Amino acid sequence: MFAYVGFEAPNAAGEEMHDPQRDVPAALDRSALIAAACYLLPVFAILAVVPAGQVTGIGGFMEGARLVLGVYGSASGAALTTVAVMFVFALLTQGSAWMIVSDRMQAMAAADGGFFSRSLGAFHPKLGTPVRTNLLSGVIATLFMLVAMRLAAGDAAAVFGVVLTVAVTTLLLSYLMVVPALVVLRLRHTDEPRPYRVPFGTPGFLTSAGLVYAWILVGSWSALFPGTLEPVLGIPYDFYEVWGVSRLSFEVFTLGTVLVLLLIGGVGHAVARIRRVPEPVTA
Repeated sequence: MFAYVGFEAPNAAGEEMHDPQRDVPAALDRSALIAAACYLLPVFAILAVVPAGQVTGIGGFMEGARLVLGVYGSASGAALTTVAVMFVFALLTQGSAWMIVSDRMQAMAAADGGFFSRSLGAFHPKLGTPVRTNLLSGVIATLFMLVAMRLAAGDAAAVFGVVLTVAVTTLLLSYLMVVPALVVLRLRHTDEPRPYRVPFGTPGFLTSAGLVYAWILVGSWSALFPGTLEPVLGIPYDFYEVWGVSRLSFEVFTLGTVLVLLLIGGVGHAVARIRRVPEPVTA
């Protein structure tokens, strides 16, 4: 799920493109192919080296690297450390890309008067980045990470897995509103010019939206309540073995995070509406 969300991100940079009608679809196609290659090739490599029973997410990746680099003898330790640093850097850059996209959309919402203050929509004069929203995101992310380290009591890998799942969940939950909004806009405003079109017209669009929404529903439920669909399908699932934390700790942090984010969004929108109310004219 982490690999296949966010492909609409290039659309957020449409205003900075010289020809968004041409460049946005091309960016979507290329990013999907690159992401598929970057995820599938390492997975195939790991499965070719690590026994299936030892493949355990982040641990499986590093175990695969350890086994492969073991052929270098005394130099294997330094090589494994290098791989670990590169892996952390890759996660950092991917998280940064997510933050850049989401921050830009949030900054535009603030600039349009839809979230707290229009001042949050300020962009850096030279870099063109939503610097204030970037800083706000960094503060909020740091606070949530500190809370996770307290609530999701476990080793570093377990806490990382929980935090990553929450990050994916919040993005998936946003699609629960985005996709229906797209359908409503498409059906109500049929005469609007549309630079990006799904093949086969409205039936093709509705079919695509329905399939996407079905996967989003399954993904959102699985992320919020992991291990609840497996028994229905007759698949064994040991929650603690998979996550390294208790279900109570997982749900408190995950559902608590979603609730806090919804609260922030609701308060931000309410404050923005109050700020938009014109002051009464006095004689």
